[in-house]
Parts: sequence; structure tokens; C-alpha cells
Amino acid sequence: MTLVTAAVVSCLRADDSKTKNALTVTRAVTMFDLRIVGPDGKPIPDAKVELRRPPDFQAAQIRVGTFLNRSSFAVKVRSDASGRIVFERPDPLQRLDLYITMPGYAPYWAGWDLTTKPEPIPARLTAQLNTAWSIGGIIVDEDGKPVVGARISPLIEFKKRPGESRQLMTGDRFWTNGKGVWRFDSVPASMSEVSVEIYEPNFQGAQPMLSRGRFGIQPGHEPTAKIVLKKGLVVTGKVTDEAGKPIARAVVRTKFMNEVRSTATGADGVYTLESCTSGPARIVASALGHALELQQVQIGPKMQPVDFHMQRGKTIRVRVLDEQGYPIPKASIFFQAWRGHVQYFEFERVPQYANAQGLWEWNEAPADEICADIVRPDGMTLGNRLLMAGDQEIVFRVPLALVVSGKVIDAATKRPIEKFRVSKAIRLQRGDLLWNDTFAGTGGHYEIREKYEYPHFQVLIAADGYARTLSREIKSEEGNVSIDFELIKGPDVPLTVLMPDGSPAAGAKLAMGSVGSRIKFKNGNLDEAQTSCLKRQADSRGRLTFEMDKPDFWLVITHPSGYAQSNGVPNSPTLRLTPWARVEGTLRVARKLQANTMLQVECGQYLGQNGPRVFTEYRQATDSGGRFVFERVFPAEGRVGRFIPRPEMSTEMVSAALVPATFVSGKTTVVDLGTSGRPVIGQLRRAANSTVKVPWRHVIVDPPGTTFGGRSLQFVAVPDGDGNFCIDDVPPGNYVLHIFIPNGRAFEIEQHPFSVPTINQTLSQRPVDIGVITLRR
Repeated sequence: MTLVTAAVVSCLRADDSKTKNALTVTRAVTMFDLRIVGPDGKPIPDAKVELRRPPDFQAAQIRVGTFLNRSSFAVKVRSDASGRIVFERPDPLQRLDLYITMPGYAPYWAGWDLTTKPEPIPARLTAQLNTAWSIGGIIVDEDGKPVVGARISPLIEFKKRPGESRQLMTGDRFWTNGKGVWRFDSVPASMSEVSVEIYEPNFQGAQPMLSRGRFGIQPGHEPTAKIVLKKGLVVTGKVTDEAGKPIARAVVRTKFMNEVRSTATGADGVYTLESCTSGPARIVASALGHALELQQVQIGPKMQPVDFHMQRGKTIRVRVLDEQGYPIPKASIFFQAWRGHVQYFEFERVPQYANAQGLWEWNEAPADEICADIVRPDGMTLGNRLLMAGDQEIVFRVPLALVVSGKVIDAATKRPIEKFRVSKAIRLQRGDLLWNDTFAGTGGHYEIREKYEYPHFQVLIAADGYARTLSREIKSEEGNVSIDFELIKGPDVPLTVLMPDGSPAAGAKLAMGSVGSRIKFKNGNLDEAQTSCLKRQADSRGRLTFEMDKPDFWLVITHPSGYAQSNGVPNSPTLRLTPWARVEGTLRVARKLQANTMLQVECGQYLGQNGPRVFTEYRQATDSGGRFVFERVFPAEGRVGRFIPRPEMSTEMVSAALVPATFVSGKTTVVDLGTSGRPVIGQLRRAANSTVKVPWRHVIVDPPGTTFGGRSLQFVAVPDGDGNFCIDDVPPGNYVLHIFIPNGRAFEIEQHPFSVPTINQTLSQRPVDIGVITLRR
């Protein structure tokens, strides 16, 4: 640890002006040394870093590097010519976050929070940045004119420091210039497409997925690809009380992406919400003395007025007490669900905190149930408690936060183990074991603090040369718990991973999971942020080691050249990878090739009853010629088709076909989508006597007798606001249509069979109209 001695000299003079005494006070100052390098290990000068911590950080504390400015929550510093920033660490330092953004490099984040994860903040860190590419475009309106001042927010995950398990997305925001142009120069090279949020108050919000092929910017070039924003829509309606009289000054609000639209009614009770976005929306109305009311609607250009008939407000009283029955002042009530999953804006005008007597009261509550978290300051959170208006108080006893600590020693020598790893496991209601928050422990002692209630917790300790050890199950309300670990010597299992051709698989990644753990892959790469189990990476010679704890585990290893999986320890210390399968093809709609369209491959990995849950995600955009290639596909039975990111948030009719295919190791499977078939059209309609307005979500079409979750041919379609849908390129045959409505309401129709007859090729685009389908209560 870097220490600097600061000397303060105080001179006391007598009447004769001579020095009487000299006092020197010395204090130790801890420094943090940050070095920023590129993928090649060379320093990156002039890199900008945000230091986020309490705002009393002073410019004088920067010893190496340049202080730029300070905001209410961060200090911005620039590295010197050698890529270094050295600053004096305030004492005590409980939290530190470093954010590095540099054009040409992917964003980087390093964070420590000792209040939740007692991992020591190191004295130095080398941040190795990854390469990046630039993305950009021109935002125009429907007349082709540039949209000035539109806000762009990319959704990109930061690279994390070694050992960090938390996931963090960039919060960067930037705006279009006078020509509607925008660009972002820090997209990780590993990403082939980027999701962005676009907001401008006069237009509909948009969240497109932008591919590198179309929106990537070559060095020395400017953006050319255009994104068209649609004019904002208007929602009108009237707010009345239970007697049918208009309510003036009622507040009506809705939310699109991260933006809230709000307006108030006039004396006639009429409101107008402008610049709304097409698609499903939750609209709430609140008025003094009346119960909060909600309408779930499908916003579109032809929608009817959305009226609210408000009842007198009900009262919910919640008393929050500690484990001994004393009131908890400032306990908070955090809403989680009401008539479906909330977007949180619904309750912005509702009180959040209990008073000094631990009482929380809401006098404008609706009559139906609300689900909320009950949060004790610096204590435990009781999750998903049901609240309902009534005459009686609802009492919750909220315990202190769970703190688990103890010693980690060698079982034979009884001496502390200096270096080890601590993981926390959460036992969910359905029995799954979710691993997270792995951190380094030192000095033979550990401590974990948990604030959210779960059925059970467990602690796992792992150290090189020892068998991993799992604690007993710990309940949330146990408070302070002491659990010591005595680790038994058990040499790590060595493994050398070879590529299919027999050469070392440098950088191969291993995941070791058992029942209840989760392993996630994206395009054949191990997604470390979404994988909750032991992870290791091979060195340049393909060598790695892992600790054994019990026989019922699986190993899954991936590398650009192939993959391997093993139930338990492999029979040989050398493991040769199996080549990936490869998938390529084209996408057509109405026989025309489709460029820059996102596709997906479905191919699950089932590892048996005693294995972890393995999830795979494959997404790739077609190129300018409508072609696509997936290079690293697990050999399995699966499907290929168009990807619809969030069917319930689609703003227009869209459909996708999922075509079954077999993926064979070392071979290429060719799948050409949309080469045959006819369009199928229809319209959904609610029952005439339906009193509940809920948006349709999507329809699914598959052959009769299909098993849910199977691998047969399937079509997914999203209707527009009026219930119209169109399914592209359905081959001749018999099918069954199913309808899905959000929030689990019972609006699914019985099986609706239909047929697509064979037709002359010249008439292949003549649609099959299955007519109007009325939903039943």
C-alpha cells in the first residue's frame, strides 16, 4: 500500500521572538494508483475518468493526472502521458467507483462498496481497455428533415475489473447536432448490434436495435444511416367521479421508456396527453380524495378516448416495527406490482416513508391489492408483501440486516488461510440456488451483509489447494451469524484444454455448475455476468485448475474453436474440444431479401436432472444482401428465425417464423427463411360486453398437436392497435392460432384452427384471410 508522510510544523515564539518549541505531526496518507492501458498493454494518455464517491473530494488530492471538474456526485480526472492517475484516498473510504470512457475503446468500470461487499479496495489497479468501434446515424422526421436535439442513450455493458460479478450498463447520453447527426465511439468490438433509446419531446420514443453493418462508422467517415422518428400521438379523455361529474385538476400520466408524460384536466374534466408513443401503455389518473386509477391501453393513431371514472379514495395503513416491536421511523414502502408489473411512475405522487411512529398511511388507495417491498433503513427488506385497503393496520416486523461472518482456517493446522474466495448463494422459492457476489477474502476472516429477504442463504468458501465448502442454510431473520470454515486439503484438479486440431485452447472458459446454478452463453461465448457458478479461464497453454466439492457437477468449456462438457471430472487430464456447428442462410419476406434484420437461433443444452440450468442466446443481423451466419452453435436440434425483441412493445405489425433445423458438429446447416408460403391475415376483436381494456400482446401459430416448448415450425405475430395481424410466408398445411394477453388475464381463446391451401406460384402473395376472431371473457 502506498503511504505518504505529511508533516505539519508549528513554531511557538517567546517574547524575545526566539523559537521556543517545534512540533511535528505526521499522518499516513493512502494513495490509489490507477494505470490505464490498451489491449496491447501500452499506456493510454489523456483518458478521462469519473471518480464517484462523496462530493468532498478536492483537486489537491490528485497527485498524478489532471483535475478537470467536479459535479455533485463525481470528480472528472484525465490521465497523464503514461496513462496514470494517482489520488489520495479519503479516510475512511467505504465506496469507490471508477468509470473510464475513451473514444476508440470500450467503456470500463471498477467499483467497490464495503457496505454490501466487504472486499478491500486495493492500492493500485491496472485497467485494460478493450477495442471498440463507432456507431452513429442521422435522425430525421417523416418528411426527411433533421431532428435537432434528440437524445440518444446506448445500452452497452461496461467491461468490469477482474473479480467483479455485478453488471452495469452505460448511462451515456448525447444529442443530435443541427443536422440531426449523432455518434458514439465506444461500442465494444465483441458487439455486432447496439440497442439505443431515442427521445425527443415532439416525437414518439424509439428503441431500435442498430447493427454494425448498417450503422457502424469507418475511421475518417461520418454517419450516413438514417433513423426516422414518427410524429407523437395524442391521447385524450375525460376524468369523472363516481357520480359522473367532471374532476378538475386531476393529474394524468403515462411513461414511454424512461420519460413520463403528464398533464392535468380542465374544469370540464378533459385532458390531453401529447407526443405519446404508439404501443401498449399504462395511463394513471390521480386526484385529491379519489382512488388512484389505471387504464392499460394500446396507443395508436385511431384510438378512442381513454376515460377515467374515479371512486372515493380508500385507506391503507401500514405499521413497521423492528424485531422487538418498536416503531421504525423512515421505513419505506416500495411498490412492485399493481394490475401487472409496475413501471414505478404510477406511484410518484404517493407517500413513501413511515412517520416517527413507524406508520405509513395512504388515503387515496384503490380497492384492489397492491404488492410492495417493506424496507427498513440499514436493515432487511421484506419483498412482495400484499397491501389492501381496510379498517385494520397491516403490521410488519422487519429484522436487522443479515450479517454472516467468521474464520477461514486450515482444518489440519488450524492456521488462518490468507487468500480465499467468498460466494453468496440465495435459495429461491422454487428451490433453485442462485450464486452471486463472489469476492476475495484475506487474513482468514470474511463478512457478508445481506439486506433482501429470501427463503435461505448459504456461504461458499473456496481456496487454491482446498476442497470448496458450503455452509448450512441461513434464514433472513437470524441477524448476526457466526460461521467458521475449516477447509480440507484437496488439490485442485488440473485440466489442459485442446482445440479440435490438438493445439492448446488459450483463453478457453470453464463454467462448473450443479443443481440450482445457472450458465448463460451469448453467441457461443460464456456470459460471465449471467452465469452464477464457478468460472475459470485457461492460460496461454490451455491449462486451468478448478476445485472439487462434490461429485454431482457439470463442466462446460467454450472456446472460439469448439466446446466440451463433462459430468464430473473428465477421465483424462487433457480434454479436446468438439467443433461448433455453423448456421448460414438468407431471410426473405414476400420473396424479397431482407437486409439489417435481427435473427435468432434456438438451441438449448439439457444436462440432466443433476445438472445446472444452461441458457443459450444467439442473435445476428442479416447483411446488406439479406444473408446471415452463426459461427458458434451448439450441436443440437433447434430453430432459426427472426427475432422480435419485446413483442408487447412493438409499435407496428410484425411477424417471425421459427424454422426447425439440426445443427451438426463441424458442419454448416443452411436455412433459407421465407422462400415459400403465403401471408395469413386476420383481426382480433374484444367481446362486445368486455369491461376490461387490455392490450393484445402477440399471437402464436403452430401445427396442431405441437408440444409447448417443442422444436416444430412456429410463427409469432404482433397485432397493431386495432387487432390486425399479418403472418408472412406460412407454408401450405394445417395450423392452430393462440392469443396471448399480458398480465395473465383469462382472455386466451380456445384453439382456433385454420388451413393454408396450396396455390399457384404466381398467386403466392395472395393472403389467406382467417377473418375476425372475437376474444371471450
